[in-house]
Amino acid sequence: MDRLLAESTKHLSYTLANNPPPPSNQSPAPRPQSTLVAVAAIDPTEAHTFVSQITRMYGKELVYKQALLDTLPSATAAAAASVQALEEIGRRWAGQPNVDFGTEEEMSDRLKVYKRVKEVVEKGE
Repeated sequence: MDRLLAESTKHLSYTLANNPPPPSNQSPAPRPQSTLVAVAAIDPTEAHTFVSQITRMYGKELVYKQALLDTLPSATAAAAASVQALEEIGRRWAGQPNVDFGTEEEMSDRLKVYKRVKEVVEKGE
C-alpha cells in the first residue's frame, strides 16, 4: 500500500511540475475528439486522492483484522464458547467496516468511462 501511495504521489508531483497550465490568453482551439478524451480523463490530483483514500481504508481494515486475529487464541481457549466466538469473529471479518466500496466503485467507473471514450474517439479518427 505504501508503494502504491508513493507512486501516486510521484506521478502527481511529476505531472504538476511538467505540465504547467496554459496561459489564459493563449489557448488553441482543441479538436472535438481530444476534448472528449480530456473531459473523460482523470486528473492526477483526483487519482492521487482516490489512491490515498483507498490506501487509508485498507490500512485501517488491516489493523482491524489483525486485532481480530489476535483474539483467536483467547476465543479458542474455552471449548464451549469457541464456536460462538469464532462465528462472531467471522461476522466481524466479513463486515469490513473500514472499507467504503463506493470509493472503489467510483474510481472503477471513472476508468471505464475514460477507456470507453478513448476507444470510441480512436476508432472515429
